[in-house]
Amino acid sequence: MTKRHIGRLALTLAAILLCAAPALASEVTIPNTFTSGTTASAAEVNANFSALATGVNDNHSRISTLESAGSGGAGGAQPANVVVVSHTGDNTTSGTALLDAMSGITDASETNRYTVLVGPGTFDLGATGLTVTEYVSLVGSGTLATILDAADSGGTLKATETSQIRFMTVRNSAGRGITYTAANVAPTQIPFGVMGLSHVLVGVTGGTDARSVHVTGIVLTIHDSWITGEGASNSQHGLLVRNGGVHVYNSNIEPQVPDGSTGNSSAILVLSTDQASEAGVRIQGSRIGDGHIGVRAIGTVTTEGDLTAQATIIGGFIQGALDTSLVADNAEVRVIGSLIANDGVNTSVVNAGTIACVGVMGDSGAALSATCE
Repeated sequence: MTKRHIGRLALTLAAILLCAAPALASEVTIPNTFTSGTTASAAEVNANFSALATGVNDNHSRISTLESAGSGGAGGAQPANVVVVSHTGDNTTSGTALLDAMSGITDASETNRYTVLVGPGTFDLGATGLTVTEYVSLVGSGTLATILDAADSGGTLKATETSQIRFMTVRNSAGRGITYTAANVAPTQIPFGVMGLSHVLVGVTGGTDARSVHVTGIVLTIHDSWITGEGASNSQHGLLVRNGGVHVYNSNIEPQVPDGSTGNSSAILVLSTDQASEAGVRIQGSRIGDGHIGVRAIGTVTTEGDLTAQATIIGGFIQGALDTSLVADNAEVRVIGSLIANDGVNTSVVNAGTIACVGVMGDSGAALSATCE
């Protein structure tokens, strides 16, 4: 190759790299320029090639860094405070891996939150269930993709108002699906009722006092979820709210009572146990039914004459398997723009309870009275 050819090659490579510079995010300065008919020295040509090599290597380094940061997987940096738990191929060891991953989080706080991402598959938590560490959100890979199993009568999952549970199925064979209680230290930066369940399917079997979701002393939200189950006795509640509050949106709460059974099972039971503790639910765009009673609210009367339990249903469908759709026992129940099965038969007002209905229809299409009758 002649010196002229070498010079032309260097100029060609320089032109290519300069044109590609915007895409490669690196600029290259060519130290020597050659003109036709002049002699190119080897040192000058080598200097041009050296500049090109430096630019190419720099671009390669930048691209590799971006690819590694974006992958988050093998060869990439894991995002901070995100713990990934994958299925091991065995349900039991996978459950153990999830238990270990959760217990390994020891520095979560209101200003240092964590997310545990659970891969597809069934994770058998055995007889212990999983306690969701405060300020940790548990996120599956899909409502039907990630399944958590347990035989713990205390619940497959035990959580507080500091955590979210999303995109998974939760099953329990001992009568308790998810148990929510107050955090050890009351949070100060969580908007009212923002935490809770989202896109979760809860199913329980067994147990003598089965509750698919049991909420005590806190306020949370349930949306786009399906809560069901079938207990071994007549006491089966889909959602039990004790001295707390729950907002339910676009969800189904449908516990299945045993065939031929009689009892006080409720799709939703709202319970205020004393004058100092209020309890309530607000249900929007949801289907409530298949317990012996659709919605049952039980409260007390304060010394001022106020009722401590409330239930409000807006744009919902309500049904009780034994034709009792609503029960208000020292409680206020309000139904707006909803459909009640069996044309409101066997709605029940007990003690100082009240039922008020506006724009409510029975399943025959007939408008119901102001007391859902």
